Amino acid sequence: MRSHELPSERVDRDLRRRIASGEWPAGGQLPVTRELAEAYGVSRETISRVVRRLADDGLVITRGRWGVFIPPGD
Repeated sequence: MRSHELPSERVDRDLRRRIASGEWPAGGQLPVTRELAEAYGVSRETISRVVRRLADDGLVITRGRWGVFIPPGD
C-alpha cells in the first residue's frame, strides 16, 4: 500500500527530525538545496518550499546565497 504522504511532507518531517536530533548543531549549516534534493529524490523547488516552512517556524535561518543555518543556541 502506498503512503498518501506528499514528498514535501516526508522531507519536512525528516528535516525537522534531523534538526531536533542535533545532526546539524546550533549555528551549523544545512547541505545546499541541490544536495538535499538529490538525497531525497525531489525537486529543488520542493526543498525550497520546505526550507521556507522551516524558516517560518524559526527552525532555520536563510542567508541569501550564503545558505541555510540552524539558529545559534541561547
